[in-house]
Amino acid sequence: MIKSLFLISDNTMIDSISKSLDFLFQNRLKYGEFKTYFSLDEAMMPDTCTFDSISFTTTFVLYSMSFIEDSKVSQMTQKAIQFLVEEKEIGGVWRFWSSRNSRNKLCPPDLDDTACIASVGEFALGSKPKA
Repeated sequence: MIKSLFLISDNTMIDSISKSLDFLFQNRLKYGEFKTYFSLDEAMMPDTCTFDSISFTTTFVLYSMSFIEDSKVSQMTQKAIQFLVEEKEIGGVWRFWSSRNSRNKLCPPDLDDTACIASVGEFALGSKPKA
C-alpha cells in the first residue's frame, strides 16, 4: 500500500502513483540505474531513441520517490543508491555520464551533478527531503 507524506483522498492519484511505481520497478536496470533515452527526433519514436547512461536521471527519480513509503520504493532506492555510490569518483564528485557510457570522460565531474546526487544521499541515510 502506498502511503504519502501528503493527504491523498483521490483514488485516481493513488492508482496513478502505483502504476508509475510498477513501471519504474519493471524498467529499472539490474544494477540500479533508471534508464534515460535521447533522440534527435522531436517525436522520440522508439526506433530513433538511444539509451544514454547518466546518473542525473536516477537522482531525480530517487528524489521523486522519496515522498512515498512503499516496499518497491525501498528496493529501488537501495539499488539506485548503490549505483550512485559506484559512480562517485575520487574527491566525492560525480560527472554527467556514468562510467558505463562511452562519453563518460568527455565532461569532467561537475557541481550540479555532484550537488544533486549528494542531496539524494542525505535522504537515503534517513533524512527526508523537504517538499
